[in-house]
Amino acid sequence: MKYKTNEEPQSNSFLEDILDLLVLNKQFIYAVRIQCKKKGWENCAKLAAYQGRLMNDYDNMIKLAISLNPEHVEPTFTVEFSPIESIKDLKDYEEKYYNMLKEIAKNALEEKEIEVLAYLSNIIMRFEHYFCTLDESNISRETSSQ
Repeated sequence: MKYKTNEEPQSNSFLEDILDLLVLNKQFIYAVRIQCKKKGWENCAKLAAYQGRLMNDYDNMIKLAISLNPEHVEPTFTVEFSPIESIKDLKDYEEKYYNMLKEIAKNALEEKEIEVLAYLSNIIMRFEHYFCTLDESNISRETSSQ
Protein backbone atom coordinates (compact mmCIF):
# COMPACT_ATOMS: atom_id res chain seq x y z
CA MET A 1 0.00 0.00 0.00
CA LYS A 2 1.36 3.39 -0.95
CA TYR A 3 0.83 6.39 1.24
CA LYS A 4 -0.33 9.55 -0.39
CA THR A 5 2.01 12.47 -0.09
CA ASN A 6 0.64 15.87 0.57
CA GLU A 7 2.29 18.33 -1.80
CA GLU A 8 0.40 21.29 -0.39
CA PRO A 9 2.42 23.58 1.86
CA GLN A 10 1.27 23.41 5.45
CA SER A 11 -0.39 26.48 6.84
CA ASN A 12 1.42 28.20 9.66
CA SER A 13 -1.73 28.77 11.71
CA PHE A 14 -0.90 25.94 14.10
CA LEU A 15 2.67 27.15 14.38
CA GLU A 16 1.39 30.58 15.41
CA ASP A 17 -0.98 28.99 17.93
CA ILE A 18 1.85 26.88 19.37
CA LEU A 19 4.07 29.97 19.62
CA ASP A 20 1.31 31.75 21.57
CA LEU A 21 1.05 28.69 23.81
CA LEU A 22 4.83 28.66 24.33
CA VAL A 23 4.75 32.32 25.37
CA LEU A 24 1.96 31.61 27.85
CA ASN A 25 3.84 28.56 29.14
CA LYS A 26 6.96 30.65 29.79
CA GLN A 27 4.91 33.32 31.57
CA PHE A 28 3.23 30.66 33.69
CA ILE A 29 6.57 29.05 34.60
CA TYR A 30 7.86 32.47 35.63
CA ALA A 31 4.78 33.10 37.78
CA VAL A 32 5.16 29.73 39.52
CA ARG A 33 8.86 30.44 40.10
CA ILE A 34 8.00 33.79 41.69
CA GLN A 35 5.44 32.10 43.96
CA CYS A 36 8.08 29.56 45.03
CA LYS A 37 10.53 32.34 45.84
CA LYS A 38 7.88 34.06 47.96
CA LYS A 39 7.20 30.87 49.92
CA GLY A 40 10.81 29.74 50.05
CA TRP A 41 11.97 26.86 47.86
CA GLU A 42 12.22 24.47 50.78
CA ASN A 43 8.48 24.90 51.44
CA CYS A 44 7.20 24.28 47.94
CA ALA A 45 8.14 20.83 46.68
CA LYS A 46 4.74 20.50 44.99
CA LEU A 47 5.17 23.83 43.22
CA ALA A 48 8.65 22.85 42.09
CA ALA A 49 7.27 19.57 40.70
CA TYR A 50 4.47 21.50 38.98
CA GLN A 51 7.02 23.86 37.47
CA GLY A 52 9.00 20.83 36.26
CA ARG A 53 5.92 19.49 34.46
CA LEU A 54 5.38 22.89 32.81
CA MET A 55 9.01 22.89 31.68
CA ASN A 56 8.53 19.39 30.25
CA ASP A 57 5.45 20.67 28.40
CA TYR A 58 7.61 23.47 27.02
CA ASP A 59 10.20 20.98 25.73
CA ASN A 60 7.49 18.95 23.98
CA MET A 61 5.88 22.03 22.44
CA ILE A 62 9.27 23.24 21.15
CA LYS A 63 9.66 19.89 19.35
CA LEU A 64 6.20 20.39 17.87
CA ALA A 65 7.02 23.97 16.83
CA ILE A 66 10.21 22.77 15.10
CA SER A 67 8.26 20.14 13.19
CA LEU A 68 5.63 22.71 12.14
CA ASN A 69 8.22 25.28 11.09
CA PRO A 70 8.88 24.99 7.32
CA GLU A 71 12.63 25.43 7.94
CA HIS A 72 12.52 22.85 10.78
CA VAL A 73 14.44 25.12 13.12
CA GLU A 74 13.56 26.28 16.59
CA PRO A 75 11.38 29.37 16.24
CA THR A 76 12.19 32.54 18.10
CA PHE A 77 9.64 34.48 20.09
CA THR A 78 9.51 37.24 22.66
CA VAL A 79 8.09 36.79 26.14
CA GLU A 80 7.10 39.65 28.42
CA PHE A 81 7.02 38.78 32.10
CA SER A 82 4.86 40.51 34.65
CA PRO A 83 4.79 40.09 38.41
CA ILE A 84 1.97 38.15 40.02
CA GLU A 85 -0.08 39.78 42.72
CA SER A 86 -1.90 36.81 44.20
CA ILE A 87 -2.83 33.16 43.88
CA LYS A 88 -5.73 34.35 41.70
CA ASP A 89 -3.17 35.35 39.04
CA LEU A 90 -1.77 31.82 39.12
CA LYS A 91 -5.27 30.36 38.83
CA ASP A 92 -5.89 32.62 35.83
CA TYR A 93 -2.65 31.49 34.16
CA GLU A 94 -3.50 27.86 34.80
CA GLU A 95 -7.03 28.20 33.45
CA LYS A 96 -5.91 30.13 30.38
CA TYR A 97 -3.08 27.66 29.68
CA TYR A 98 -5.33 24.61 29.99
CA ASN A 99 -8.11 26.16 27.91
CA MET A 100 -5.64 27.17 25.21
CA LEU A 101 -4.25 23.61 25.12
CA LYS A 102 -7.75 22.19 24.71
CA GLU A 103 -8.79 24.72 22.06
CA ILE A 104 -5.73 24.15 19.89
CA ALA A 105 -6.13 20.36 20.25
CA LYS A 106 -9.81 20.63 19.30
CA ASN A 107 -8.90 22.68 16.23
CA ALA A 108 -6.20 20.16 15.33
CA LEU A 109 -8.75 17.36 15.54
CA GLU A 110 -11.15 19.24 13.28
CA GLU A 111 -8.36 20.06 10.81
CA LYS A 112 -6.99 16.50 10.98
CA GLU A 113 -3.57 17.72 12.10
CA ILE A 114 -2.60 14.48 13.82
CA GLU A 115 0.89 15.54 14.89
CA VAL A 116 -0.42 18.61 16.71
CA LEU A 117 -3.18 16.58 18.31
CA ALA A 118 -0.74 13.87 19.43
CA TYR A 119 1.63 16.29 21.15
CA LEU A 120 -1.10 18.31 22.83
CA SER A 121 -3.18 15.29 23.84
CA ASN A 122 -0.22 13.95 25.76
CA ILE A 123 0.22 17.27 27.57
CA ILE A 124 -3.51 17.53 28.31
CA MET A 125 -3.62 13.96 29.59
CA ARG A 126 -0.78 14.62 32.07
CA PHE A 127 -2.06 18.07 33.08
CA GLU A 128 -2.67 18.55 36.79
CA HIS A 129 -4.75 21.41 38.05
CA TYR A 130 -2.87 22.70 41.05
CA PHE A 131 -3.98 26.29 41.53
CA CYS A 132 -7.59 25.88 40.42
CA THR A 133 -8.10 23.17 43.07
CA LEU A 134 -6.35 24.80 46.02
CA ASP A 135 -9.61 25.44 47.85
CA GLU A 136 -10.83 21.83 47.64
CA SER A 137 -8.96 20.76 50.77
CA ASN A 138 -11.05 23.21 52.81
CA ILE A 139 -14.35 21.71 51.71
CA SER A 140 -15.86 19.52 54.39
CA ARG A 141 -16.41 15.98 53.20
CA GLU A 142 -19.58 14.58 54.72
CA THR A 143 -21.04 11.23 53.87
CA SER A 144 -24.73 10.62 53.50
CA SER A 145 -24.64 7.42 55.51
CA GLN A 146 -25.43 7.82 59.19
